[in-house]
Formats: sequence, structure tokens, C-alpha cells
Amino acid sequence: MDNYFNLYYFCLYIRGESILNKRYLLYGYGITNQAVKKFFDLHHIAYIIYLDEEKDGLPFEKIFWQIDYIIKCPGIKFDTPFLKRCYELNIKVISDLELLYLLYKEYEYIIITGSNGKTTTSYLTYQMLDSSNLFQHGLGGNIGVPLFSLLLDQRVHRGIVIEASSFMLHNTYECKPKIYVLTNLIPHHLDYHKNVEDYYFDKTKIIGNLDKSDYLIYNYDDEIVSSYVSKFHVPFKISFSYHHHLATCYIKEQSIYYQGNQILTLEEINNPQIPVIYDMMVAIIIAKIYHIPHQQIQKVLQDFKGLDYRFQTIYEDSHLVIINDSKATSPEASFYALKSIHENYPSFYKTVILGGKMVDDNYDHINDQINQIDEVYLYGSSRFILLNKIHHNKVFYFDTLEEVVDQIAIQPNHLILFSPSCVSYDQFSSYIQRGKKFNELIGKFIKK
Repeated sequence: MDNYFNLYYFCLYIRGESILNKRYLLYGYGITNQAVKKFFDLHHIAYIIYLDEEKDGLPFEKIFWQIDYIIKCPGIKFDTPFLKRCYELNIKVISDLELLYLLYKEYEYIIITGSNGKTTTSYLTYQMLDSSNLFQHGLGGNIGVPLFSLLLDQRVHRGIVIEASSFMLHNTYECKPKIYVLTNLIPHHLDYHKNVEDYYFDKTKIIGNLDKSDYLIYNYDDEIVSSYVSKFHVPFKISFSYHHHLATCYIKEQSIYYQGNQILTLEEINNPQIPVIYDMMVAIIIAKIYHIPHQQIQKVLQDFKGLDYRFQTIYEDSHLVIINDSKATSPEASFYALKSIHENYPSFYKTVILGGKMVDDNYDHINDQINQIDEVYLYGSSRFILLNKIHHNKVFYFDTLEEVVDQIAIQPNHLILFSPSCVSYDQFSSYIQRGKKFNELIGKFIKK
């Protein structure tokens, strides 16, 4: 590898945080660490890049003595031989989120996490706050914008909205946000976390870093979330709920209320599905904390039409509803989609399409909802495994998505939900390509 020992020593200060003699190793070279590298190059910070598949250069045993911090790409599993050796030698392994906090502790961070709904919640929150100078150009993290890419233009705005995955949070320790949001918790990513307790721990441990000036926003309806939240003594706990008026933000008489004041009616919302309503309530709470004008809050909610391929209603009339939820790459995501259509469309004949390449095999929650579905279609490389996982008496399976759509017969008052619960990589390059293909295929059902 070029410049393998090209280490520099600079008396450099970033916003008051000395990084003198700190030597970094970037473990993995995905978009997260590519952004960190650009930032390091900009500030002449010492680093080494290490890849597990690297065959040339020195074995990793011979470089540990040079390293103070290892920045791990979030997609790399936690138990590689390299990381095991790091832990044995007490070398600090951190995420880009932790590094950002260590360098810029004076920034104001809003961290949004949970098993589902993180992206939409983060997007809506940012839309609410974008009018504030504090948060301009400040949306990043798991939403697809590497955190350190936000710093490459000599950032002057100190507020950042961060969508945080459990992979990012696993190697985060001191990070203390101004606002921490926990949308929901359901067993997820167990191929990475090994057990559900570790997964929940990574999602909730930052709560312990909050102090009397910080806020914890949580889902009152989620029993697991409420149970974990009750273990922490945080002065400002703010809840949201679809069902209970004891929460700070709640639904009453088909309207969203915050602290007893009506924000807007559900009829004024373009996409009044239950998962989206939950996301909106979080954004409302945060907007109120930052004193965003009521008119701005209403405008953002009324203009929001949903994010592409995230429980997106792509067609609706009085007899047919088609929802594209291609972003549902896990059974947990599909669980919330199934729950929503059951509650929003009780009288419709319901078809759900699942398939792709299975990564997470925990389908217990889906089976809790699947009896509300009239027919299930499976496709893709994992269709036979899914056939054994899904407990339903009317299941059809095919090789491709094209074959599935070709076989669906439209019924009176019919809802079609495409919520794969699997990753796309068996037949598509991404959930985006998969979502686009579905939109093309269902064109035959849509009245021109």
C-alpha cells in the first residue's frame, strides 16, 4: 500500500481539541472512511488505511504499535480477527460518529435511531430545522451522507441531524447529543449483534451520557423502548404516542396534538400512514424544542409526500391501493408495514410481496401480522427459505418479481404491498433499482 508509513506529526487543533501525536487507522474504505480520509488530508492528520483483503504490505500485527485510534467502517462486522486483536491490545476502536464528537464537542447533535423509521424521521426533522442557521447543510449519517463530508467545506453551522444505525453506535462511547431519539425497538441485525440484548444495548447506551441540558425523545407505545427508557434518569424525557394522551405528542380526534395544542389534522397530511405519523410526531417535538414557527411546522408536514420506496403510496383510488416499500430490507421493516395496512385498510383485500436475498431470518413478528393478509407472494433466491418461515395458508412463490406481478389478479377493494423483508442483491443492485422495477411492473394495474 502506498505511503504505508507516511505518518505526520503536527501540533494541530480543531475547535479546541488537540490531536497532537494522534495516529489513526482507517479500517475499511467505504464511503464513511473515504470522507474521513478527505478530512484528514485537509488537516494533515496522520493515518493508515487497512483492508482485511490487503495482501501486500506489512501484516497487521506489525502496525498496532503505531496506532492510537481505529476508525471502523460501520458495515464491517464486530468480530473480525483484526478487531479481536485490537481489543486484546486495548486499542481504541471508534465509529466516525464518535470521532466527530471527540473533535467537535461544542457542536449540537440530534441523533435519531431505532429499528425502523430513522430515515424519514431524520429527513422531516431536518426539513423543520433547515430554516435555522444552526442546522443548515447539516443532515448526515446512515441516511447516505457521510458525517465527515459535512465538514469538508469549512463548516460554520454547528448543528447536525444524524441518522444513526446500530453499527455506528456500537463503537460510540463518549458521544453526547443535545437530543437523542429512540423511534422503536425490535430484534434486528442479529447476524451482527449475535443476540438481541447486545443490539438493544447499542441502541440505548448513549442515553446514559445525557445530562440535565439534554433531551430524550421516545416512543411511548413501544413496550421495549419504554422499559429501557425507565432505567435512565434523564430530566427531559419527551414521549410520543398514537394511542395514549399521556404522551407529550399524541393523536386525538384525527389530529396531531403537542402539549394539548392541535398541530394539524390527519386529513391535511398527504401520506397519513401510521409509521409516517410516528415520524412526524418526532419532528414536531424537535421543532418545538427549537421554537420553529407553527406555520413552518405545518408547511413541512403538509408538503411531505414520503421518501421514495419507503412505504410510498404510488397509486390510490377508491378500489386500489399500491404501496412500494422496497426499502424494507429486513423482516422488522416489513412488520411495521404490515401493521400499518391492517390498521389503515381494514376492509381491503390484501396482497403482500416478499422476497430477495434473506439476511435476517427472524420472521416471528411478521407471522404475528400475516394472518391479516389475504395472500402472500414470494420471489427471489430466498423464496424457498421464506416459504418455510411464513405461516400462511395462501402462499405463492416464483423466481422473479416480474412473474409475481404477472400472476396477481386484482380484486375489488384491493391493496398490494411490496415490502420485500430481504436485501435486493440477488437480482437487483440496490433497493432503489428494485423499487423502480416494481413501479414499472405495476403500471398495468394503474388507470391512465
